Amino acid sequence: QRQTLEGHTGSVTSLAFLPDRFELASGSWDGTILLWEIERVAIPDGTKRIGGADEGRQLSECSRLVTALVPTDTALLPNYQNPFSQETWIPYRLKEPAEVALTIYDMKGQAVRTLAVGHRPAGVYQSRERAAYWDGRNQQGETVANGVYFYTISANDFTSTRKMLVGK
Repeated sequence: QRQTLEGHTGSVTSLAFLPDRFELASGSWDGTILLWEIERVAIPDGTKRIGGADEGRQLSECSRLVTALVPTDTALLPNYQNPFSQETWIPYRLKEPAEVALTIYDMKGQAVRTLAVGHRPAGVYQSRERAAYWDGRNQQGETVANGVYFYTISANDFTSTRKMLVGK
């Protein structure tokens, strides 16, 4: 029986079966790995397999897939802005699960807005669907003035700051 598995926002680049757990792991360019519950099926020789391939090899491939999708470092990346408004996306990478918060500062070093992103698993948060989003407003909901701002990420013991230009 065929099924369409939906959930990734980017192209699926890898698939592997987890034989003892009746699950299929799929990896995507969106930086996610999804697990799909599947059923064992009988094949003509009477044995039951998942996918009919070498399960040990597939489990090894799945382990490599997980390792490949987890970054080796935590980093704050350059923001990218909507050219028609002040909204911007702030991408980052996490080498381990972390409680993530971003704070936006003005040129005087005063906090303009804090974005409590929340607990995130290790991974790449670069696409618009996964990056932190700032609507260009301060803590009171007012649109900030055009100009230079700084953004700082806090993730476990990691902190990093970058500069951005806000304008429309």
